Amino acid sequence: MKSRNAKFGIRIFGLIIVLALICFGTVGCPPDSENSDDDDDDDNGIAKIISGQWEGSGNFGAVEFEVSSDSNGIESIEVIFSDYTCGNTTNNGSISITYGTPYMIVNRNIDIEIKLGGIGTTDYIELEGTFEDTGDYISGDFELDNGGAVCSGSWEAQPI
Repeated sequence: MKSRNAKFGIRIFGLIIVLALICFGTVGCPPDSENSDDDDDDDNGIAKIISGQWEGSGNFGAVEFEVSSDSNGIESIEVIFSDYTCGNTTNNGSISITYGTPYMIVNRNIDIEIKLGGIGTTDYIELEGTFEDTGDYISGDFELDNGGAVCSGSWEAQPI
């Protein structure tokens, strides 16, 4: 009788060991701080967009903006025109917006429209762009409407 109980005990012990190995393999080990893979990307090789001041240029002149500290939005933007002619109007000077709540960057894209002038104006500049997977470059297209004349071109920027 003892040998039958001993065999049963060994089988149960073996089953417990197998179950423990299966559970351990499923759950895995806790992360080791020395081997942490926190490198500011999403582990698919796509880097977080760099926060802070950015500047760049386009056919119209220059653009400056600030990416929020969490890299999810634009806090302010300034477009600086430099002798850019569209239709019968030559644009100079600058226009800026500071957002109370940051303009959200969605899927690494922006599409910002800034009105040029006072209430009731239809003139605008629209900046569309996509942040590269490296997180340190954006490029895109712009469209400028000046009194019905519509002009377009490209622009780009990087952190400073």
